[in-house]
Amino acid sequence: MEKILLKPLADNNNKRTVITAFTAFLVVLYSISGRYQFGQIRYLPLSNFEENIPLLIESIWLYVFIYPFLILNALIIDNMKIFNKIFYSFIITTVISIIIFQIIPVAYPREFYPLPQYYDFSLNLFYKIRFLDSPLNCFPSLHVSLCFLITFFTFHISKKRFAINILLSILISISTLTTKQHYIADVVSAFILSMSIYIIIHKKTDVI
Repeated sequence: MEKILLKPLADNNNKRTVITAFTAFLVVLYSISGRYQFGQIRYLPLSNFEENIPLLIESIWLYVFIYPFLILNALIIDNMKIFNKIFYSFIITTVISIIIFQIIPVAYPREFYPLPQYYDFSLNLFYKIRFLDSPLNCFPSLHVSLCFLITFFTFHISKKRFAINILLSILISISTLTTKQHYIADVVSAFILSMSIYIIIHKKTDVI
């Protein structure tokens, strides 16, 4: 079976512009999706295990680390064929996730986990994240799917970087639970989605 040929959307000269454009695209879509939905909002049942996962205020730093994690990884990729495959994968994953967010919007019951009422640098950041990021857009977690997507592709660049990224992706995924931003189902579904998109793009496509 012939591979699907993808037109390169980025090269070494416009890579930073493409990263900036995608970031703006993601932020706008994610923000709109978090405030306007077509489907009826639903909550998933919390298992006993999930209920016993503590709310760890300091883990907000791991949660927001996704942004430098993704940007730095993208910037240091000099293999433009892999970069373009990652870019296409990010677009596809984001669009699929946004469609799911709209059709079957899932919310997390943050009211079960109120934040403390004292001043702290980490806590201040936590309040800002909760203000900016609605409790919707849960299933699947874009936080998790984008982390693992870029991690899977780095396997073809550097085994050492891949190992480091796997560890960081796992820690960021855990932080989505300890910040009470996501259900375990969000994490699992996001991992499956990212793995599926990676396999399809890696094996079934080529960049001309």
